[in-house]
Amino acid sequence: MIVSTTAGHAQTDDAFLGGAVNILQPETGYRAGLDAVMLAAAVGTEEAVDLLDVGAGVGTAGLCVARRIHSARVTLFEKEPALVRLARENVQRNDLGDRVRVLEGDVGLSAELAQAIGLKAESFRCIIANPPFHDLGTGTLSADRLKAAAHAMPEDSLERWVRFMARMAAPGGSAVWIHNAEA
Repeated sequence: MIVSTTAGHAQTDDAFLGGAVNILQPETGYRAGLDAVMLAAAVGTEEAVDLLDVGAGVGTAGLCVARRIHSARVTLFEKEPALVRLARENVQRNDLGDRVRVLEGDVGLSAELAQAIGLKAESFRCIIANPPFHDLGTGTLSADRLKAAAHAMPEDSLERWVRFMARMAAPGGSAVWIHNAEA
């Protein structure tokens, strides 16, 4: 159901975890679904103490972790300003602002810039991500810019994602992500 329109873009209000988490997301383009719930379910209670959700979109996976694991402190990290705004709104509307923060940035940012926005290297016990599956040069891109960016990235970008996740992981930390096995 369309619930609001922001800057000319319709949004829906969707329930996850049986209604325990309510997410505003764009009506068209990339939309969170089962992948986000499965990603959140893969996080164990001992891992979720400090969790980083890379490419968080509107925050679905990280918010599902925070709702399920009450000791979790979650950082949602997203590069798209429109999705960052929705993620911040979703944190507030789910009353998780005391344990969830939203930061805007890209996985290619330097260690200095990461530190400046509040991302300290080697500080997250668990990192989750659902990076784009496809190489930018293959297939037909969606006409929707956000959906296209969520589904395809330059061929060498997966390595940047993995290096960023490794840099952010605490010693002995874990990373959980959804991607093609061939990659």
